[in-house]
Amino acid sequence: MKRVLMIAHAGPLFGAVAGQLAEYGIETMTIEKEAITSREEAKKLAAGMGSFDGVIHSVLLDAEEYPDRLFEMEPQEWERWKETVFVQNYWILGAFLPPVEQCGGKYLVVGSAAGITPSKNDETNGAASAAGFMMMKCAAAELGKKCRINGIAVGAMDEYETEGLRGGGMLEKHIAGGRASVKDMARTIAAALTADDTCKNGVAEAADRGYGCGYMREW
Repeated sequence: MKRVLMIAHAGPLFGAVAGQLAEYGIETMTIEKEAITSREEAKKLAAGMGSFDGVIHSVLLDAEEYPDRLFEMEPQEWERWKETVFVQNYWILGAFLPPVEQCGGKYLVVGSAAGITPSKNDETNGAASAAGFMMMKCAAAELGKKCRINGIAVGAMDEYETEGLRGGGMLEKHIAGGRASVKDMARTIAAALTADDTCKNGVAEAADRGYGCGYMREW
């Protein structure tokens, strides 16, 4: 892998991922999700980025824009949530997945661990990530073995509470090892993208410091 495109909101996590990939000798380019305002704009950006053989696509929400609870959203927040979760992520997959497919590269969707196991007080982010992961799985089913598309579900992190599991979410109680550092999580994301694993496709895995996210539910 030589060149990776990251599509995400600005924040410490994806800056750390870029640093980790640089240690592997991999060049990274970043597009902020806010720049993608239409399907045509997504296709234009994909065409203008040159060649790339890997994509990291964040489906995490900007936590400052939405309440934690799904049914506490106001009507205008709900409309914006739907646009971000379904429409924008569809545009991104439709524009940036074909170039990866053509070169047999890898596509990694990064969401919240609450998108795999629901977490009380983190439902808005969890529902958004669950939708992103299911879109990823359906894309994998449609493409077959033409490229590898998988997901990483980010758990709680020490320094940054607006990505992954949010502070106060009930699911966090069951992570035996406590919060991970942003650097540790970035290393996990980079490893998931670059791993030479030809058997895994359409899989979303939780990344945290314990087995709790994979097995526990608390309402």
